[in-house]
Amino acid sequence: MREFIIAIILVQTIWQGSLSAQMSDIYMPLDIQNAYLKSTRSNDGNPGRDYWQNHADYRIDVRFNPATRMLSGNETIQYFNNSPDSLKRILLHLFPNILKKDNYRDYPADMNDLIDGVAIESIVINGAALDTSGEAKNLEYTETNCWINLPDALPAGDKISIDISWNFKVNQNSHYREGGIDSTSFFIAYFFPRVAVYDDIDGWNEFLYLGLSEFYNDFGSYDVKVTVPGGFLVRATGEWQNPAEILKNPWLDRYNQSLQNEVITHIIDSTEFTFENISKNSDFNTFHFKAQDVPDFAFGLSDHYLWDGSKLVVDKQSGQSVYVDAVYTRSAKDFYEVADIARKAISYMSEKLPGIAFPYPKLTVFNGLGNMEYPMMVNDQAYDDINRTVKLTIHEILHTYMPFYCGINESKYGWMDEGWATFGHFVITSDMIGEEHAEFYFMPGYQEHKGFAQDMPLFALSDYLKRPVYHDNTYVKAASFYLVLKNWLGDDMFINCLQTFMKRWKSKHPTPYDFFNTFQEVSKKDLSWLIRPWFFEYGYADLALQKTDQPDAVIVLRKGSYPVPISLKLIYDDGTENIVQQSAAVWQDGKTKLSVKVDSPGRLSSAELIDISRIDADLSNNILEFKK
Repeated sequence: MREFIIAIILVQTIWQGSLSAQMSDIYMPLDIQNAYLKSTRSNDGNPGRDYWQNHADYRIDVRFNPATRMLSGNETIQYFNNSPDSLKRILLHLFPNILKKDNYRDYPADMNDLIDGVAIESIVINGAALDTSGEAKNLEYTETNCWINLPDALPAGDKISIDISWNFKVNQNSHYREGGIDSTSFFIAYFFPRVAVYDDIDGWNEFLYLGLSEFYNDFGSYDVKVTVPGGFLVRATGEWQNPAEILKNPWLDRYNQSLQNEVITHIIDSTEFTFENISKNSDFNTFHFKAQDVPDFAFGLSDHYLWDGSKLVVDKQSGQSVYVDAVYTRSAKDFYEVADIARKAISYMSEKLPGIAFPYPKLTVFNGLGNMEYPMMVNDQAYDDINRTVKLTIHEILHTYMPFYCGINESKYGWMDEGWATFGHFVITSDMIGEEHAEFYFMPGYQEHKGFAQDMPLFALSDYLKRPVYHDNTYVKAASFYLVLKNWLGDDMFINCLQTFMKRWKSKHPTPYDFFNTFQEVSKKDLSWLIRPWFFEYGYADLALQKTDQPDAVIVLRKGSYPVPISLKLIYDDGTENIVQQSAAVWQDGKTKLSVKVDSPGRLSSAELIDISRIDADLSNNILEFKK
């Protein structure tokens, strides 16, 4: 008993030291506390000395017929158990089952798109066929998941080979980030059975895909062959291995030229939008793609899309480059500029924000309906307003860094990647075409109820949120927090912290605490006063102006609980203006009132607070007029 008490005290001492080494008075759930106690996470924001991560490599052969919308595939998964645990079963995600009859989903679906579910034709484990009949109980289905009860446990440090054959019918009218675009154009995602993440926080990620919350995948290599009828061209995650087997000239020559040329090549132009003579074979073509160290794979196909492409150098020292292309329907007028927009966006990302060379060898912007990101692929709709196209293109490509470069668990912490991309598109769009075109996504909706009861703390887990709170948190409030943090730390320090975080957690799975701790360790600043209210407390941002009897001062009140920066515009009788700016740190000591000195007493005409945080709850108290 004495030894047990000593052990408890020792654990508490270790934990208290761990907590003080991070941020004082910050809430941390027990499951994450346990990760620090097990040394899989480190107090300074680095992966812990005992950090581990499982991964899976996929070899997939898939056939898709647009006429019937039937997709069938065979895959071999090599799954590596790097965890300290023996695994008695494997969890598969079957995301197409979001459209399975009688399954719950967050969005309505066209009745014609409902299916009986993904049909698992066979499963072979390490060369031995598994009985998949219901009587054998080797498979247990739950909504969009399937448990495989293994004949023998997978030991720690070992690997397993899983061969699966499956089929299902692809949706045409219910475009849940993927599916039919027109009768002969499709974007195909989440189409293959994949092993769920098994990590040091939750064990198996039992996330059910219902349509709103997004994903969490392990990293691995993909060797994928996609067979489609002749006349169709396929673009996909990964580098295309066999263009010479499929493309005729002059299109093959144009494609090869675009791989080497930094001037955009129109590989298929508006006079060649039918592919009658572009591909060599008339019956079926098999496209081969390979990708390394990515968390997902998707592909798009059409028999009438235009195609622009070029090489872009993203690191002048090393010569590292990315192939940037856009494929689109002839009627999508904005897409004629998308290849150029994507080039400019990727250059900005590589040089300025985040200032890390674009990590993938190619990026395709595919004209679809999803407005959704995938490794090396973007599925974007067309707009009549080119400024909306610029913002959308930037936003989706920014996801390359989070959740793909850093493997964010979007099913729990959607704010980490959507907030990043929303903040990022605001900064980059503002620089490229002007701040008036850079509004946060879902901002109008949040403005209707900011500060209301449904205004939840940012740490609320994404998969438990409904609309509009999901969109408020993951996009608007999270982007506002990034802006506040950047304003406080300054551009150089913010970029330093951000780059350090991304490089530490490249191809790994960070939690919010890894993000917080990295920023605190690199900046040498206490973040707790800012993190606590923004992430763990109910509240809102609201600054207000108050007159004072002092002729040379204006009072700024912090009526809301979120610390935000001050940007005070002072306008004088002679028309001159002065901007007084303070970071959110002026509220660090808990004060709720600040006196701002006026340069020229007696001449002040008006004062106005500019909403730098973008989410001030009450703008009516942000202006003061001074009567003479």
